[in-house]
Amino acid sequence: MDEQVKDTYIKRIFLLVLFIVFLGGHQMCGQCDNGTNYYPSSVYNPTPDIWSTASTCNWAGEVIQVEIKLGDNYQFSTCDSYGGYLASYDTQLTLRDDAGTLLDFSDDAFGCTGFTSYINWTATYTGIVYVHLNEYYCTNNTTCTRVMIYRTEVSGPGPCENTTFYTSNDMPTFSNPSETISCYYAGEYCRWDNAEGGIAYTVFSSIPTDWITVRTDAFNGPVDVAGTSPVIIQSTTAGASYYVHVNADDLCKVESICRDITTMRQSPLPITLISFEASHNNEGVLIKWSTLSQINNDYFNVQKSIDGYEWENKTTIPGAGSTNTQMDYKWLDVSPSTGVSYYRLKQTDYDGHNETFYPVSVIIEPEARTIIRTTNLIGQDVDENYKGIVIDIYSNNTTTKRIQNE
Repeated sequence: MDEQVKDTYIKRIFLLVLFIVFLGGHQMCGQCDNGTNYYPSSVYNPTPDIWSTASTCNWAGEVIQVEIKLGDNYQFSTCDSYGGYLASYDTQLTLRDDAGTLLDFSDDAFGCTGFTSYINWTATYTGIVYVHLNEYYCTNNTTCTRVMIYRTEVSGPGPCENTTFYTSNDMPTFSNPSETISCYYAGEYCRWDNAEGGIAYTVFSSIPTDWITVRTDAFNGPVDVAGTSPVIIQSTTAGASYYVHVNADDLCKVESICRDITTMRQSPLPITLISFEASHNNEGVLIKWSTLSQINNDYFNVQKSIDGYEWENKTTIPGAGSTNTQMDYKWLDVSPSTGVSYYRLKQTDYDGHNETFYPVSVIIEPEARTIIRTTNLIGQDVDENYKGIVIDIYSNNTTTKRIQNE
């Protein structure tokens, strides 16, 4: 080989190796750390489904704080192919968490103009991600650029699980049936303590479109109920605590806008009626009912109707006041009506408030009867040829008086 050609070949190989090393080093230097040089100073919450930016002017060496939610997808770009804005210099983007742990980085992104950057990342936690912007490699400058951000929300509705604790409060009581915690932020949860046993509570927000999740045992415990305001905790456990999470929507969106959260104690039913029934026997119509519990119950009325519209009080039976013991009651209507009759139960509290329960019906068919004797007024048997007043005696011991062969 000619010496000059040989020297040229060696030089080309050397330059190629240097170029490869240069490119490799360039790609590996994207893991920058700008400390806590935050700009802007506030945390940015990107609106879903649009390209946006925390600031129109970020310098290399600054850190953008971005609020994120577990499962949501985020794109960060200084490349005009993603977001429509092209940085004027060789950028680097690095993502870190609260502990400073490297999450992702981009130096020269494939498909981007120049040496700009693009990261496509799905959040592995809920909180804040720190976006470090630099000029290659890991240097600062005072050149304005934009880091474009795109958020895609995770599909599917709540329940939600917020990690930010706001405050605690006792559940409402009978004497104070409504309690309010003011200025919740969406993305926070509060603890409500000392629930009564077996009571229903309604929870609602002053912003009616809010999504409410109620958990038991702990802030991340089992879900009791979740849905758009209001929600109802159907039957609480005595002494238990309930964790009320509030979000702007069913995708668990957070926002720093005050809303008041009110928990309202529902008045329990005065009695828990297990059964109410009516049956016909040889003595009349037997009415029976049972209660599982009673609260301030003064008395019962059993009412009767022939047409289902007009009702008559037939008897009054004392209640048991307040009790959690099963109580059984009965009353006999010794003057039943033939055909269809309706019976219902009415309950009255000590304070005069009352509740009427659905009626039940009883059908009593008229008895079939036959004439077994016909007599005159002095009790002598007569036949069909007798003229005058006769008395027909029936098989059921009833009688009728009539004029025969008039």
